[in-house]
Amino acid sequence: MSAAKGTPNQPIINFISSVDGSHGALAEINESGQTETMEIESLRVVENGLAAMRNLYEITKDIVSQLVIEDVINAILRAATQGLGAYAADLLLRDYATGQWKVFAEYNKPFDYTGTNLSLDEYGPEISGVLEGKTVIMNNFGSWLKDKADTFDTLPTEMEKKFWLSSICLSAPLWRDGKVFGLVSVTDVDTSRQFTQNDADFLSLFTGVASVAFANADTHSRLLRLNEDLENRVEERTLQLQRVNEELERKTAQLDNALDATIRLQEQERERIANELHDTSCQMVAGALFELQAAQVSLNSGNLKTTKQKLVTAMQVIRDLDNANRTVMEAAYPSLLSNKGLVSALKYSIKGLNNQFDGSCRLVVEGTPVRLSKQIELALFRIAQEGVTNALKHARANEVSLTLSFAENMVRVRVKDDGIGFDHVSKMTGAVPHRGLVGIQDRAASIGALLTVHSASGVGTVILIELPIDTTVFVDR
Repeated sequence: MSAAKGTPNQPIINFISSVDGSHGALAEINESGQTETMEIESLRVVENGLAAMRNLYEITKDIVSQLVIEDVINAILRAATQGLGAYAADLLLRDYATGQWKVFAEYNKPFDYTGTNLSLDEYGPEISGVLEGKTVIMNNFGSWLKDKADTFDTLPTEMEKKFWLSSICLSAPLWRDGKVFGLVSVTDVDTSRQFTQNDADFLSLFTGVASVAFANADTHSRLLRLNEDLENRVEERTLQLQRVNEELERKTAQLDNALDATIRLQEQERERIANELHDTSCQMVAGALFELQAAQVSLNSGNLKTTKQKLVTAMQVIRDLDNANRTVMEAAYPSLLSNKGLVSALKYSIKGLNNQFDGSCRLVVEGTPVRLSKQIELALFRIAQEGVTNALKHARANEVSLTLSFAENMVRVRVKDDGIGFDHVSKMTGAVPHRGLVGIQDRAASIGALLTVHSASGVGTVILIELPIDTTVFVDR
């Protein structure tokens, strides 16, 4: 075994010096008057050296132009093998953590050792020399391997043993940041050949270029991974923004529906109040004015008895008007609901409905009741009131159950009856939709609640309202 020791730059000097030396030899021949034959031979040496330099230059261009790491490695091994006129080559990478070397790639090897880990002991002289920065010539590789019985005997086939016994090897280090990170090993099986120092200088110069190409390809690979990672992040962020936009659109649609439902409810409430004022308050005011005018006429005619009677009647009408106005205000927002909450208001309302209709309703409260915002409590109260009234009045139900359920983040209102039932789809979407169901639907939409209706002719009806309350508890209280 022989080795050409040096740094990554020294092999370049060594290789070029072989060409420069031939110039010196030529000068000596001319000066000493040697024969023309020797002069021609010296010129041939120079030409061969220059041809080798041109060949190396072309090889360098081919390798450095590659950016994909696999293409770079294949180009390095192919060029090293062909440049030295050898049989095969492989590339080993160093694992700094374990101290082992892994066969990373091969070119023209008859046996596949890719992925095999080699220790310093198994591949000793070649690796140890390379670690010292040397280009290692092992023209006795076959006999050295045969002497290592523990390694040689593990070769699985006689063909492999025969191949390695006839092999000579030449290895040079790959450098990065002043450290050896790998090696290129060229193998030949021509027993009549010996690797020379010029071969070692060529391979050392070649691996210097290969180290640069390897680093460039590795940098390119890293950039590709970074770019791919960036693209993935951009795509993921884009999808997140898309989902956020879709959620915003959905929330906006819900708010629009809630606003439309609220406006309809407000218009309906104004219409109801206007009708009640017209049917009660306005009529009573007109009656009170009529009685007061009659009292004035009686007073002017001196009929005090009639005057007193008219004034008493007018006062009673005004009392009735006051009661009627209180009824209208109570209907707009029950004072019991405001003071005591949803459960108390529903108990009172159900008591009145049970006295008004033949059927009966019972209230079931599940969980611990909580106070909600005024808007939500009123909407749930009206929904429950409307559902029970429809069941007792229109569905002619005998039994109605009203369940008010308070869960950790949810309030549910469920009205179930054993009435005649109906086709709820046609009632909701028909030419003349059921006003009570439309009112329930609008009130549910106005507070962002989910409405579910199950009904069919002859099987009764179930109305379910589900409202998340994580952001509504204790609001406006």
